[in-house]
Order: sequence, then structure tokens, then C-alpha cells
Amino acid sequence: MFLYDDWAIHRLLELVEADPANARFVRQADRITGHFVLLAIEGHRIHNTPAEEWASELHAQPRGRVLAHAWERDCQPGNLASVLRRLPEHSLPWEAYRHLAAILFDPQRHAIARQSTTELEAQRLQAIAELPVAILQTVPLRRACRHTPSALAWNASRLVKGGVADGMETAMLALLRKNADPDMLLARRLLAHRRRLPAAPWDGEPGITPARTLRDLRRIGERFSNCLRDRHGLTALALGDAAIYAVERFAQPACVEVRRCRLSNAWRITQLSGVNNEPPAEHVRNAVRQRFADAGIHADPVKAANDDWLDDDDELEVG
Repeated sequence: MFLYDDWAIHRLLELVEADPANARFVRQADRITGHFVLLAIEGHRIHNTPAEEWASELHAQPRGRVLAHAWERDCQPGNLASVLRRLPEHSLPWEAYRHLAAILFDPQRHAIARQSTTELEAQRLQAIAELPVAILQTVPLRRACRHTPSALAWNASRLVKGGVADGMETAMLALLRKNADPDMLLARRLLAHRRRLPAAPWDGEPGITPARTLRDLRRIGERFSNCLRDRHGLTALALGDAAIYAVERFAQPACVEVRRCRLSNAWRITQLSGVNNEPPAEHVRNAVRQRFADAGIHADPVKAANDDWLDDDDELEVG
């Protein structure tokens, strides 16, 4: 007999009140039926559908159609019972049904959930619903489901260091893009695994050289006495959204950071500094801007207008 938690009982009472025919259907529910009912309830709750408008279809319509209506999805969840029978014989926290819906309506995640040989508790549903598919296909499911996404990210970064799977780099990129504040270790592992940074937007010229490896970044950091200490800066380098150049052809050396705008895909100079993060002389700044402009990389218009090349929040992240 399926056991309902207090939050579920409250929702079920509303459902039975809207259509008394659901009373027996809910009371005699097995594991599959119990989770199906709560999944439908949560979908309609998210979309603010009054129980009176759908209660009668719960026991009268095919279950795939009921869930498609509840979650407003065009696709039908394939082989619903194959996943629901792997859930516990009691209701889960209400937020777990959002993760369950994400799994049921995604063929790849659905297939991964079906591989589970143990019960899919709430934490495991969260891992399958939120982690990149590339990681779930690479890391054994029993290991992935033991961790929250953030914990698995750390473990997966160790796998990247050893280069254990072809799909791991894609998985790491997906994690870096998804997390607003990714682990520094994750980006370092990805860069160490690649051994080379993503290609810079401009190959440079004599006296203007882009950093192509982590060793190049360290060399530039030592040359200009600055450090790569902000994880967002490192993440941008790992994703190919930023590049660092060492400029040695003018009267004063300069270190230049360029970043790609995600909206326009255009590259802009976002940082220009000298040794010890001191601003170069104006004629050097102008010369550097002109050389990069000739290569199609223009100065950030806001910073250029304010000559704001060294801001505490945007200090160059190399070293």
C-alpha cells in the first residue's frame, strides 16, 4: 500500500473533493499509481489549474495523456511505469516531482533512470534531472546518484585530470556554463586536461602574443606581476570566452584581456594594464587599441570612454 506524506494528503483531499470517484483510486494506489497521481497534481499546481478542471480525467484518461496535460508538454513520456516502479513506496518531497517530470519527458534521462538497480530517492532524481547527460553517460549511475550535482562536479573534475573518457570534456563545459559560480578546480582540471587554451580570436603578430597554454598564463603573470585568482576569469578562459595577450612591441609592455560578448559574439578589449597592474602611458594605450582594432577587436566603449582599464572588480585574472 502506498504511503502519503502530509503535504500529499492535503493535495489529495482537494482532488477527491473535486471528484469523489478519485477516493477509491487514490486509497488503493500501488507504487506506480501513487507517484503518477502526485506527479499529475504537481504539474497542475505549477500551472495553477484548479482541481475541478482536471480531477475527472485522472482515473478516466490514459496516464500519458494526463501527464502531458498536467505538464503542458507535447511529447508523451515513454514507458512511464519503467521509471515509476523504481521509486520508493511512499511519496517524495513535492520538489522531487519536478525532477521526475524532467526525467520522464527527456528520452536520454529517461533511459538513464531506467538503468537504476536501486530505488530512485529524491537526491538521485535531482542528480539525473540536473547533471549534464554527458556526465551521466560517462560516470556509473550508482556513483553519480550518490552525490548532489555540486559534489559530482568535484569528483568529475578528478576524472578529467586523468582523461578517462572522450565525453568528459563536453560534460565539464556544460557544467561550467550552467553554474554561475563554478569550482575553480573544475576549470583548472579542464584546462590541464586540454593542455592548450581554446584558440584566441587573433593570432597576434611579432610583439603581440596570445597565451595558448597554462604555462603561458603563468609566464605572463610573472612578467606583469598579476595573478589569475578569480574563478570567473578562469572559467571564461576555459570556455573560450576570453583570451590574454602579452604586448611587448611598444615603449611599455602591456597585458591585454579580451572577452567575447555572448549576445553579439563580438570580441572587445576589457582590460589593458602594465607591470604591477599600473596603467600604461596614454600613447601606449592608444597604440595597443589601434593594433587590436586593425585586427577587428575594439575597445570596450564604456571603459574606453572612462579610461577605466583597471577596476578592482575586473583585475586581470592571469598568473
